[in-house]
Amino acid sequence: KDESSHNNEEQLSSAEESDCNKEEQQPSAEKSDNSKDEGNTEVATPSITIVLDPGRGGDNVGREIEYNSTKYAEKDINLRLALFLKEELLNFENVNVLLTRDGDYNIELEDRVTIAAGNNADMLISIHNDTHGDYDEFTDGCTILSSRGIFRPELAETEQELAASILHELSAVGLTDRGIL
Repeated sequence: KDESSHNNEEQLSSAEESDCNKEEQQPSAEKSDNSKDEGNTEVATPSITIVLDPGRGGDNVGREIEYNSTKYAEKDINLRLALFLKEELLNFENVNVLLTRDGDYNIELEDRVTIAAGNNADMLISIHNDTHGDYDEFTDGCTILSSRGIFRPELAETEQELAASILHELSAVGLTDRGIL
């Protein structure tokens, strides 16, 4: 054999050993209690990553309302809802939940999407609260904005189902259903 062929074989052998070592170092998927059988090849459920985006923040207060002599800013309500929703979602197995912000600061719209894309999010849920303004009459409603399949077409149907489910749950607590956009 010539010298270059011999060197290629050494590199390949070295790479194969390295790959074997990597496999040994990686943790194996946990088996459920009922899978004590060595031949069981149960596949772990893939995880889902959800990015919650509490709208507004920092100097972007959104609308303010007064209730029982106390002022509430949309940015604060959005953040509290996102934190509560994160806590609830983490009760499910294989769910990873991230926030675009966890305090009172503003994040540009483009950066919110970048956070979701950078974390390979399966879903980006932006939380806002409708209030009566100069251009609309939404005083107590809930509108869900959902992808129609442009970003990740393979998830469009699931996103629409999730949007309908969220809207149903919010309607159940008394918010007016303003539909899915």
